[in-house]
Amino acid sequence: MSHFCRLIYKWCLFYVIFVTNILNFGGGAFVGTAYMLGSLLAFDQLLVLKDSSKRRKSFFDYVDDAKVSFEDIGARVDDVLKVMPQRVLAGAEDSVSKFFDVGQGISGGSLLAWSVLGSIPLAHLVKSVLEFDARVYFHFENGDLGKMIAGISPVLSNLAGKSAGAVVDLFGLPFSNKSAGKYLFDVVGDFVFDAGRSIKGFLPSGIFSGEGLEKYVENLAYHSNLPLFFDDFRKLGRHLIIIAERLNYVQHMQDDGAHETEVFFGMSPYEDNVSIARAIRASCSLPGLVRPVDWYDSKMGRDFQLVDGGVSKTIGFRKINGLYSGAGVWVVFNPIIPHESRTDNVLDLPEQILRRLIYNRKCAVWDYLEPDIKGKVILFEGDTEFKKSLFAWSDMKEALWRGYRCGLEQVAAKYDEVASKLSCAGLSLASERLLSEYICANKDRRERYGC
Repeated sequence: MSHFCRLIYKWCLFYVIFVTNILNFGGGAFVGTAYMLGSLLAFDQLLVLKDSSKRRKSFFDYVDDAKVSFEDIGARVDDVLKVMPQRVLAGAEDSVSKFFDVGQGISGGSLLAWSVLGSIPLAHLVKSVLEFDARVYFHFENGDLGKMIAGISPVLSNLAGKSAGAVVDLFGLPFSNKSAGKYLFDVVGDFVFDAGRSIKGFLPSGIFSGEGLEKYVENLAYHSNLPLFFDDFRKLGRHLIIIAERLNYVQHMQDDGAHETEVFFGMSPYEDNVSIARAIRASCSLPGLVRPVDWYDSKMGRDFQLVDGGVSKTIGFRKINGLYSGAGVWVVFNPIIPHESRTDNVLDLPEQILRRLIYNRKCAVWDYLEPDIKGKVILFEGDTEFKKSLFAWSDMKEALWRGYRCGLEQVAAKYDEVASKLSCAGLSLASERLLSEYICANKDRRERYGC
């Protein structure tokens, strides 16, 4: 390389480092998080500082090298890592962690934002996803079940006595069959509603505590040397943002200057109010499933319950753009979109409705987004034919693969647009020839993997 070329290369690297590039990870539970990671693998493989003809191997290339079947990837991920060069294992060939210095996440996406911004090698991040133990999320606190049963038992006894008395009264009344049936229906209705009102006083605010996830993040930080406080990222010249929602707070549209219902941890005035582990736990606390996180807001001087940030936000474009209006490129991963398969059962129907609500909100925001933001955004979205439940952790392996394959295909479908947006940050896409080779290699895998 000539002296002049070296100078140009160093100038480009300097430019990229000091131009703010933003990563956004939406929510998506287990399957959506794995899907986003797959799309991230595709983007990382295609991202280069300058146009390059060098072919880069994907995680799935190494799966083939290790002669591991798709069905065994989760159990044999260590065998895959053994065939990887040390540079790959150390993250030296990862691109995204080098060229993106702002990361924002909601729900499961908060784990990805934290890990990628903390420069965890993608190979090890894939390993942690494939080996993820869902029990860290579905974690009971000791004694919860016993307390609930002990509190509910006297309520049930009381209700049973009242209902028995009502049935005895029924047989002593001179009603016709029709009126007796209505009376019995009313008795059953009263029992159901009385039971609900009485029992709810003994029920926890979530089936699971969320404590297991917080401990999981703390352990991961300890073993992987990841920052556990937002200020630690700022010292590294990076900015992590995690969004949670105040469950017990209402923002009235007519109130000028009212606080938002969302909390953007990592942004003023909430840069250091909680640890990253607790912020991730709050952002992943799906209402009704995981208990809200109790949190004292020193700015507002009151206590709040925090839940999943996806309750009110999909990305948080405008808030973050207020800090980084001069960003070079903004890459967004949004896995929650409605599927286009027929829904015929009571389990898939509510999830499809949830997907539609979240996706419609995202589309409404996108339609009114400022052109200067849209002009920087590269959007990776879910696959409309991928119908797997977001909570089916056994399908995370398939979601990882599907996200990777569809990520390549989405870039191919808008190659010129993506290349143009990356060039504003001094970055480039791999050539169209290389992209075509990557996609062709995955056509064969698609047949072998059966998905």
